[in-house]
Amino acid sequence: MSTVRLIAKMPTIAAFAHGRQTSLVVDIGAAGTRVTPVVDGLVLHQSQRRNGRGGNWLDSCMWQALQNERIVLRPRYQLQKVKLDKPNGIFHRRAMLDLMYEIRSSEHVKLAPWSTDVSAPFASNRMIEEEAQARHYELPDGTLVDLTTSVGRDICRVPELLLTEEIPFMDSMDQTAHEQILNQHATLSNEPLPKLVHSSLAAVADVDLRKELAASVLLT
Repeated sequence: MSTVRLIAKMPTIAAFAHGRQTSLVVDIGAAGTRVTPVVDGLVLHQSQRRNGRGGNWLDSCMWQALQNERIVLRPRYQLQKVKLDKPNGIFHRRAMLDLMYEIRSSEHVKLAPWSTDVSAPFASNRMIEEEAQARHYELPDGTLVDLTTSVGRDICRVPELLLTEEIPFMDSMDQTAHEQILNQHATLSNEPLPKLVHSSLAAVADVDLRKELAASVLLT
């Protein structure tokens, strides 16, 4: 069985791929966000900062928001079943997160102008139909989520949670458990992206180098 070994650290590869030897690499992935200063191709590990806010975390927030509104959520494997099968199982959770990713990556769940006046005498049936589709998102079982309601607007703005101080949709028990996990790692925090970048830059001792990194932020 062969193993794959990287010839360099991932932040270094990302910087070199964009023609930069020195850069502040901001990597937002499924498991979280990582901010890494790269200087002349070398990673400054002591200045690296991480948090758990990534794609999977956004999906969990969206799932909690929909549950708070008592919206019935059924993954695709349950569409032919009347009784739910082990709703707390690992497979069910994976299927639900896949459904949340499907919603989050959909082109229909976005902030749209919705300026069409469907009551106008010259509004065609096609315009009315497109307007109705823009205001709703249809779940796999046919349930419609109204994007003009409070929960609908929250869903459209879920990616903004990467930048916010407060975390909605999370009860006190979840928050306590989350903080206990974060306290076990020196470079892992729950700070939003702007503070994560600031903390990483502040950990770089050389002021001139700090300015150079701030002028070369690479988002990947």
